[in-house]
Amino acid sequence: MSILLFIVAAAASVTSLQGSRAAYEQCLVQLTIDMLKEKKTADEFTEASKTACETEKTNFRAAVVKEERSSGSSTADANEFADEEVTTILDDMAIGYADHLLYKTTPVRD
Repeated sequence: MSILLFIVAAAASVTSLQGSRAAYEQCLVQLTIDMLKEKKTADEFTEASKTACETEKTNFRAAVVKEERSSGSSTADANEFADEEVTTILDDMAIGYADHLLYKTTPVRD
C-alpha cells in the first residue's frame, strides 16, 4: 500500500510541476502579445520578462525545487536547477519574441 501512495504522490508532484510551468509560460505569452502590440524591441521584452509574472515564476520555481528534493537533490542543487529552468524559459521566450518581431507574427495563448 505504501508503494501505491508513493506513486500517487509522485504523479501529483509532476502534475503540479507541469501545471506551474504552463501557467508561467502562458503568462509570458501574454506579455509577448502585449509587448508586440506596443511595438517594443526584443531588448525591452527581455528586460521586462525578467520581472514579469512573479507569482507564476515563484510557483514554478517552488514546484521544481520540490520535485528535485523529492528525487534526492540537495536544497542547493534543487535551487540551482530551478534557476536554470527559469533561465531556459526566459531565453526561449526572448528568442520567440525576436522571431515574432522578424516575421510579424503573434503567439496564441493555449
